[in-house]
Amino acid sequence: MSFTARQYSQVEEYLKNGWNPNESTKSVYYAIKYNPDSNKEKDEWKMLELLLKNGAKTDVQISENPKGVNTPLTYTTECGYYGATKLLLEYGADCNYQENYMNQNGLLALRFYENNNAAKTLQLLLDYGTDLDVKQIDNKTGREKLKNFQNDYINIKDKVPNYDEIVNIIDGLGL
Repeated sequence: MSFTARQYSQVEEYLKNGWNPNESTKSVYYAIKYNPDSNKEKDEWKMLELLLKNGAKTDVQISENPKGVNTPLTYTTECGYYGATKLLLEYGADCNYQENYMNQNGLLALRFYENNNAAKTLQLLLDYGTDLDVKQIDNKTGREKLKNFQNDYINIKDKVPNYDEIVNIIDGLGL
C-alpha cells in the first residue's frame, strides 16, 4: 500500500473498510517517509495523523534507511521532522522505547543534530519524559551524551544550526 498525501482518501477508504494499519510495521514509517517534501516543509502530517487516529502502533521497529533499524520516533527525530515527532508522542510513542537491535532512545535528536529542529525536538522529548539514564548501544546514557555534546564544542559548533539553544536546554537540566 502506498502512503502519499495524494492517496489520503484511498487510505481513508481502506480504513473504513476494516484495513488494520498494524498489518505491517511500516505503515506509520511510510506515512512519514513518503509525505511530500512540500508538506514536510510546512510540517503537515495528515496521513500520519489519519493512521494514528485509527490505532496505528507508534512503538514498532522498522528496518530501513537511514540507519538500519529505527522506530518511527527515532526516524523523525533523526530527520528533524518536529511535527511528526510531536504527533507520535501525542499518540503514545514512548520516548524511552528500546529497539532490540540498536538500543537507541529518542535522544537521537542529539546524535543526528545537524537539523534545524534539534533544540525544540530535544525539549519536546524531555517534556515527554525521556529518561536520561537509559543506556544505548554504546553503553552511554542520554545524560553522558548531553554532557559530551557540550564538551565537543570545537567539532560541532559550526555543524549545529541551533547549537546555543541546545546548550541552554542542557544547562537548564543542571547536568
